[in-house]
Amino acid sequence: MIILEWAPRDNQPQKVVFDPQPDQDCTWLRCEYEHRNGAWRLCGCEPLESLSVEHQSTDPATDRSSQGGEHNE
Repeated sequence: MIILEWAPRDNQPQKVVFDPQPDQDCTWLRCEYEHRNGAWRLCGCEPLESLSVEHQSTDPATDRSSQGGEHNE
């Protein structure tokens, strides 16, 4: 399960949950939630055929793709 939570500056906290569905017709189920009145409220779900996750860092100290390899000047 992959869970992303964030708090917009001028809105209620939100969350997206990607839930694997190995025994279903879809590979993943994506569900969106809003935090209201002290609890998470389900806004809707969508079946997904596939899911990929990519991380890109703007900090060379933590960007794995910038570590190692050749350096030419």
